[in-house]
Amino acid sequence: MRAVLCPVRQPMSLKQGEDEMKDNKNAPTMEQWAKLYDAAITIKQQAPWETLWDTDLITILLPERDEPVFISVLGKNGECYGIGVYPGYRELLGLYCLLDTPNEELEKNPLRFKNCLMCYYGDRDSVSPQEREIIKALDLKFRGANNWIYFRSLKEGFFPWLLDAEQAELMIHALQNFSAAYDHISSGKIKVDFENGETLIRMYSGESGEWLNAAAPMPMLPDISEQYVPKNELLIKRLQNMTKSPVQLEMDILYFPMPVQDKPDETPHFPRVLVLFDRKNGILLEQKLIDKEISNEEVAIDTLVDYITKRGRPSKLFVRDRYFLSYVDYFCYLLEVQVSCGGELLYVDEFEDLMFEFVSEL
Repeated sequence: MRAVLCPVRQPMSLKQGEDEMKDNKNAPTMEQWAKLYDAAITIKQQAPWETLWDTDLITILLPERDEPVFISVLGKNGECYGIGVYPGYRELLGLYCLLDTPNEELEKNPLRFKNCLMCYYGDRDSVSPQEREIIKALDLKFRGANNWIYFRSLKEGFFPWLLDAEQAELMIHALQNFSAAYDHISSGKIKVDFENGETLIRMYSGESGEWLNAAAPMPMLPDISEQYVPKNELLIKRLQNMTKSPVQLEMDILYFPMPVQDKPDETPHFPRVLVLFDRKNGILLEQKLIDKEISNEEVAIDTLVDYITKRGRPSKLFVRDRYFLSYVDYFCYLLEVQVSCGGELLYVDEFEDLMFEFVSEL
């Protein structure tokens, strides 16, 4: 096991943009901060990392949400301590991909797959000046290593940033319910066979007006890729009728390792580039810088639509991992294009190495 969501060594200070955030109407209220810290302190006292690994997930079914919220605990291996909140199936898939990814790949792309809210128990130098002001206003006192509590929003392609009010509200409910759920494990009331795929599910019963807790199999991930298929049936039929060639492709989305902040009140983002290679001869067929407002799945599907419209259906598409597979899997299924997930992407890797070499010389 490994703590895959330890804080990234941050190349940018959170002080940038804090003055603007103080006046931001989307910032959490002091009441929300008080509830957040109260829940986090309670969990610190419970010390769930003494029992749970980061893959021993707790599942919370909040009444107002369509998808479950999954909770992961960091600290069992002693590297860093925290609670990760994954608010849906897409975010859970990201966690699974993190756990499957070799360390050397994560070092190149430490923020890939990370879509969650984090409560960290760390050191004072990880806490921003604004957070120290909040801690002081709440009359809280933290001392020593792994005792300073702070919260971060982690979003794929973006720099770890402070919570907004909506994220804080979700985090409050998630931490409060996690603490209540964990009590059933620590007290021995409920035994969960995590190693054999069980989770502790906590849900609210409107009929009884009570929260229910039970050990159960982990929920199955739905086929997320169906969501990304164009709704234009005529377009799909036209693509299905395109000639199929023996061409094999490599496709991936890469992140520049330097964050960019367009405006002082915006979360810094890591520029992304989509690359598409002919796997046989290494010809770069597409190199597309992605606008920060456009999702990875959208640009991946649009690129394939453009390619097939101009050149016909490829015989096979190679992608790096299950996360990228979820963007294109169902779309390729409809067009009878075979997809290979995992393994080496020779030309993509060469491009990435050159990109990192270029950035390192700036």
